[in-house]
Order: sequence, then C-alpha cells, then structure tokens
Amino acid sequence: MQNRKSRAMYILLSIVIAISFWVYVNGDRKVTVAADKIPIDFVGENTTLADRGLMLMGSGDKTVSLKLEATRKVIAKLDASKIRIQADLSGITTTGWQKVNYKILYPGTVSSSSITVTDASAYTVSVNIGELYSRDVEIHCEVQGKVADGYIAGELSCKPQTLELRGDQDLV
Repeated sequence: MQNRKSRAMYILLSIVIAISFWVYVNGDRKVTVAADKIPIDFVGENTTLADRGLMLMGSGDKTVSLKLEATRKVIAKLDASKIRIQADLSGITTTGWQKVNYKILYPGTVSSSSITVTDASAYTVSVNIGELYSRDVEIHCEVQGKVADGYIAGELSCKPQTLELRGDQDLV
C-alpha cells in the first residue's frame, strides 16, 4: 500500500515538472499575430499644418495591416484592437502628394522593443496636402414673427458677428 502511494506521488510530481518545463520553454518561443485594418491617426493636421496655411486633402491609405512577431508571453499581453498608427504631418511644408512615415503605438502593457513587424500593408502613408483657404462671413440676425401684445422687443445682436470658414477653395 505504501509503495502505491509513493509511486502515485512520483507520477504526479513528474507530470507537474513536465508541464512547468513545457510552459517555460514555449513561453519564449516566437509566434506571429496579425493586426488588420488599424486606422491611421493624423497628428498636426489642425495645428502645425493649419498654421502654415496647409490642409490634409486626403490620404491614399486609411488603414494599415501588420504582422507582428513576439514571444508567447508578449502576445498574451497584446490586445491587437488597442494598437494605433500615428502619422505626424508637422514636417510637411509644401502642397501635393507626399509620403509620411508613421509610428506604431502599442498598449501600455507592451514594449515596442519586444515586438518585431514582419510585414505591413504599407510602410509609409501617402497624403495629399493642399492650400488652406479661409473666408470671413458676416452673420446677420433676423427676427421672424411678431411680438405678442403687451410686450416690447429688445435690441437684437449676434455674437460672434463674423464666422471664419476654412477649407478647400472650391468649398469655401
């Protein structure tokens, strides 16, 4: 009886050690995961670009798909839906189609140095930059209807008195 109990204990201990060793070895194995159709966020569009009298007319790419390689431990912490692509437009100074580099922003729990991009649908983003036109339009107030009996209408004023429209010349 004693011999059977110690034998069962050794078998159980062997299984636990084997599973622990397997988890340790496979935790450092590299695996590949796909992150599809990540939307591109454009930075500097409404600030730096607008200050230069330029605007983003459109982009050739709206999303980027990536294939990422990392260890199983890192992939387990990675939520592909929280990956962001950010293209900085603040370096653009002229109009026309241009290529802009982007950076990949991973969730806070994952370090970018622990992940390798093995493939991407685009390595740069194509953007069309145009001149930003502005036009001031006066706002006029108009009262419609009548004042009820026994009441007096006050002075009518509009604030702001002008509205600045900014955009493409054909639309402004």
